[in-house]
Amino acid sequence: MNANEQQRVLQAIMQASSQLAAAAQAFAGGNGGTPTVPSLYLDFLPPAMRDRARDFFVYSVDFANIATTSTSTGTFTVQNDSDFLVVAINGEEVDPANESTAITTSPLLITVTDGGSGRNWFNRAQAYANIVGTGQLPAFLPYPKFVDRSSDVSVTITNNAAAQAARIRLSFVGFKIFDIMRGA
Repeated sequence: MNANEQQRVLQAIMQASSQLAAAAQAFAGGNGGTPTVPSLYLDFLPPAMRDRARDFFVYSVDFANIATTSTSTGTFTVQNDSDFLVVAINGEEVDPANESTAITTSPLLITVTDGGSGRNWFNRAQAYANIVGTGQLPAFLPYPKFVDRSSDVSVTITNNAAAQAARIRLSFVGFKIFDIMRGA
């Protein structure tokens, strides 16, 4: 993230913080108004979509068993009822022979491609641990990724381990953006 992007994110957080403080005051009866909760992600949406109804959603990709020194590709398709803004990527890695055993040091690589736009999310395969968070420590994207409705998103995982197969469950956390306007 360059300095301009960092400044923009910081300004959005400061603005949201001010709005939350005003909403808290309104809830406490400070000004008698109706509080509104800001959306930190509005600036990441095209202007025409900022007033559309939104709803939390998660798309998942499950890799049942990636053998040692092999590559596997999985896909999810954004439903055609809405566009999708990915704000975090979380996952878990377990031993496919004993799913109660977490794998903590697997040498995995990940690539993500948005089939709708034809864009790769990275310039080359990235270390899995640098991109994917956990349920306990989510990996929020510094700049959320917008995915058009009906688009296929392909995820490729390479397991570079010499002796440990892996089961990978990925969650692309974000929200749907519907065609209907908010409050309609």
